[in-house]
Amino acid sequence: MGTYDQARNARFILSFDCEGKWGMADDPAMASTNPIGDDSLSKAYTRIFEILDRYEIPATFALVGVFASEYEEYVESRDQLLESKPHSEWLKIPEQSFAAGVMDGWFYPELVDNIRSKGMHEIASHSYSHLPLHNSDVTKHSFLTELNFVKQWKEKNSVDLSTFIFPRNQIRYQEVLNDFDYLGYRQCDIQNAAYGSRLKTLQDECNILKKSDVHSTNMEPIAIPPGTFLNWRHGPRRVIPERLTLKRWSNVLRHAAATGGVAHLWLHPHNLVTAKGQDHLFECAISMVAAMNNTEQLVPVTQKQYCEELSTIWGPNVH
Repeated sequence: MGTYDQARNARFILSFDCEGKWGMADDPAMASTNPIGDDSLSKAYTRIFEILDRYEIPATFALVGVFASEYEEYVESRDQLLESKPHSEWLKIPEQSFAAGVMDGWFYPELVDNIRSKGMHEIASHSYSHLPLHNSDVTKHSFLTELNFVKQWKEKNSVDLSTFIFPRNQIRYQEVLNDFDYLGYRQCDIQNAAYGSRLKTLQDECNILKKSDVHSTNMEPIAIPPGTFLNWRHGPRRVIPERLTLKRWSNVLRHAAATGGVAHLWLHPHNLVTAKGQDHLFECAISMVAAMNNTEQLVPVTQKQYCEELSTIWGPNVH
C-alpha cells in the first residue's frame, strides 16, 4: 500500500449540493412564494464562479438531475416516477407548482454547460429528484430508480459522473453505487445531517477548535471525508458572527496542513440567495484556502481527483 507524499499531503475539497427548489420539495412554500428563483439562482452561481475563477480553486458541483434539465425532460420521466409510492409522495408539491404554471427555481438546464465551460470543476451526482432516503417507504428499489434516471441524464448530457452526494446527507444503500461506476460518495457528519439535532448543530458551529478530517480508508465505494458545512446565515444560524465561522474554518485549514488531513468545505449555492452576506463569507473562506495553496500547505482537489489519488495509492483492487 502506498502513502501520500510527505511534502504536500494535506488536501482541500469544495463541494456544492446543487438542487434549486428540489432540495426542499416537501416544503409547501416551494410551490408559492420563495426567494429561490431562476434569476436569483443565476446570480448566485455567477457569483460563485467569479470567486472560484479569482482564486483558481476547483470545485465539485453535485447536481440533482431533474434540476439541471428542462421541464419537458421531467415530464418524460414523470409517469415512471409517479408509479413509485415514495416518489409520488415526494413529488406532490412540485406537481402542484407545475400545475399552477410556476416553474421558477425548479429547472436550470444551462448549469451543466456553465460548469463545463470553466474547465476545472467536477460535475457529480446529487441524485435525480433529491428523494431523501430516510423517508418512509423508500427502499433500495427506490434508490435504483433514482440512479437509473441519473444514468439516462448522464448519457443525454455526455457527463462523466464519478462521485455522489446523498440528498440531505441521508446515506443508505451506498454499496449499489459500485454498480453505476461511482468511485466515491461524500460521507456524513451527523452534526450536519438533516436529521441531526439543531441545538448540537449550532453548538458545533461555535466550535472554533474544529479539526480537519482524516483521509479515507480503503473501501469501495470510497467514503470521502464529510467535511465542514459553511454556516448558512439564515434563521437561528444568523446569530453566529461571521468572524466566529471564519476562525473555526481557519482552524480546520491549519489542522489539515499540520497533520496532512483533509479540509472539505461544502454548501448549497442557493444559500447565497437565502442568507444575507453569504457570498462574502464564502469568498473569505476561499481566500484562506488560496493563501495556503500559494504557500504549498495544501492542495485543492475535486472529489473525483481525491478518489483517483487514493485509488492509485491503494492499487488495482480499488476502481
